[in-house]
Parts: sequence; C-alpha cells; structure tokens
Amino acid sequence: FDVQSTSAATSIDAAAGNDTFNISSDAPTNAGNLDTITATLTITGGDDDDSLILSDAGGATANANVVITDSSVTGLAGPADDVDVLIDTIEAVQVVGNASDESFSLQPSSGSTRFDLSGGDGDDLFDIRPMAGIQARIDGGPHSTADELAVEGQTGLPIDDGTKVTVDGTSEIQYVGIETVTLTCATCAVFPLIAPLTSLGGIAVDAAMSSPDDSSDTTDDPDWMESLADAHHHQEPLAVKKLRRSIAI
Repeated sequence: FDVQSTSAATSIDAAAGNDTFNISSDAPTNAGNLDTITATLTITGGDDDDSLILSDAGGATANANVVITDSSVTGLAGPADDVDVLIDTIEAVQVVGNASDESFSLQPSSGSTRFDLSGGDGDDLFDIRPMAGIQARIDGGPHSTADELAVEGQTGLPIDDGTKVTVDGTSEIQYVGIETVTLTCATCAVFPLIAPLTSLGGIAVDAAMSSPDDSSDTTDDPDWMESLADAHHHQEPLAVKKLRRSIAI
C-alpha cells in the first residue's frame, strides 16, 4: 500500500497477509516528505507480519517532537507536524527523519513491534524508554557530529557494549551513527546521599561520614578517617572508597 497524501481521515485495513505500507509524498520511493498527510491516517495490518514506513526524508523543516508508540506516531506528519498516524497490528515500524535537527521519543508498551528510527544528517536526539522485549535499531545518520541516544530503562539498568544497549536481558537497542549515549534507569534504587555535605581537602563528602557521637565536624581529622576505614575493612562504603582514592589516605 502506497499513501502519498490524505485530505480527509483515511483508514486502511490490510486483513491477512504480509503487507507493507509506504507513507511519503513520493511513496514507494520514500524519499519525500509527510506534509501532504493533512488528515488522520489509520493503518491496520491485520494478521501475519506487516510493516509500516513513514518517511520525511525530503522534509524541509525539523520534526521537533516525534513520539512513537505501539499505537501511533505523532509530531511527524502534516505541514505543522500535527497530524496523527494511528497504527494497529503492525509488527515493524520504520520512521525516517530529514536533514534537520530533530527529536524522536520511542515509548513502546510491549515487545510486539520492531522499531527502526533514522535521523538523517542533522544533530538528532533519540529518547528510548524500552519495556521488556523491545527490539529497536537507531541510525543517527552519516554526517552529524552530535547525535545522542538516551535510553531510560523501564525494567532494569541499561548496559551499552558500543554497538547496542540491552535492558534486563530482554530489550535490545542497536545503534549506528551515534556520538553520545546516555543511560538512566527509571526503576533502579538510587544510591543514598545524606545532606548536608561538608568538605575534606576541598572535596565534597557525605555528612554520613561524621562521627555519630559528636555533632562537630570531624572529617578533617585523619585519625578519625583511618578509624572509619578500619571499621569497614571488609565492607567499606562506596563513598569512603571513592574518598580514599581521591585524597590517597
């Protein structure tokens, strides 16, 4: 199915079979833009393995807030990026941006759909929030120097091996053409920090290292620091380990 434009709300239901939907002003070449999609487009793949390609490769303006989920792509189609593309029972979704600086947010709720996002030549941000089982491929483009992939693990800590980010052993985000990778975790416990902070040799340290029996500042006392370290010979706190390395106690 090739869709080059819509002037009224349009729905396509492919029913059974392996189907491909090409959406672009020059579909199926898919080097055009999505400005000609001026009314809501609903794509239903039906049974079997169905693919959707949304290409704004030839677009002249930046897509500043593209949001991709299992059921919709918003912020990409229409002259003002305000026309929704709704999707149902689609197993593979490919989104192609243009040469401008763009922002893509992938927020799938299940692992039933594969995603492929291409940013083109601009400096692009890809914000990925993978749930369990998500499979995605991110291409920052060939000529940019500041493409960023930000992965916020929803089910565990993201791990980057230089070509892909995995989360909880079930989600995998492969990437190319990315200059910066940022990893965060939405569900991981935060290492506790206890305020207020004080200083030792100009280094900010956690106030938890103060003497529990004395409210005065003891962090400048090297004998006290040695006692603290000796007391935790087998289970030295991470903050103390970092501090001892920094000041060579």
